[in-house]
Amino acid sequence: MEDKIIKLRESLDKINFFERKDILKFPDFYEFVDCKYIDDKNFQMFLGGHDDLVAARFYWNGCYERKTLGLWSRFCKKYKSRFYYRYWSAHRILYFNLYEYEQK
Repeated sequence: MEDKIIKLRESLDKINFFERKDILKFPDFYEFVDCKYIDDKNFQMFLGGHDDLVAARFYWNGCYERKTLGLWSRFCKKYKSRFYYRYWSAHRILYFNLYEYEQK
């Protein structure tokens, strides 16, 4: 089954803009997925079916809020800090830790 899902994803465009209702129509996929947000920067998230729509958007769309994450990435690099991104239902909460910056 996983091979069929991977082939389905490969048959799509590299970058898509599927909405929630469209993503929920895709088959459940259980795997770590690459989350690329700017050029060579990326991380991985676990996609457990449709349990995490952010991970699902990264997988099926090939991106998620690229501009926002890119700006925060540059901000954190400039101030030598890190950020934590969490998505809770309809509310987006962005945490960033300036501890390293404040210690200088």
